[in-house]
Amino acid sequence: STACQLHVYQGGLLDHSSWVPPPVPQSSAESENNAYSAAAMQSGYISRIIAQARCGARAEQFSHTVPLLVDNNAAITVNESDNVTRRMRHVESRYWCGKQELKCGRIRFVKVDGKTEQPADIGTKNVQERESRKYLDLFEAPYYT
Repeated sequence: STACQLHVYQGGLLDHSSWVPPPVPQSSAESENNAYSAAAMQSGYISRIIAQARCGARAEQFSHTVPLLVDNNAAITVNESDNVTRRMRHVESRYWCGKQELKCGRIRFVKVDGKTEQPADIGTKNVQERESRKYLDLFEAPYYT
């Protein structure tokens, strides 16, 4: 399963990457969780850069929640729960960064319909310009309100 993260701010693309999350996952929930953890870590760095640019010396006072567009219910559930299930107990602690960032309020999961909205396609498949535009529009409001 290929992962993609696109960091968008005020309609502009700040950073992107596409990769196969290691280790080889045993389920799609684990694969998605690994990708969300990587995106959560990267969004923390980008958030601090934005805070510095916007607030300068008062950057520590700047806080906002980064929405992560998610299509996998199981990955949302394992990140929102404190229970470690039999199927997920083998996952290394570094892949729970998304859970920690979620608890701290620095990210939030925004559920998208995986059948009609696959924003990761923009970085994992060869999509036409019209479809790319649809996904770029998806990254705009209402998620940032």
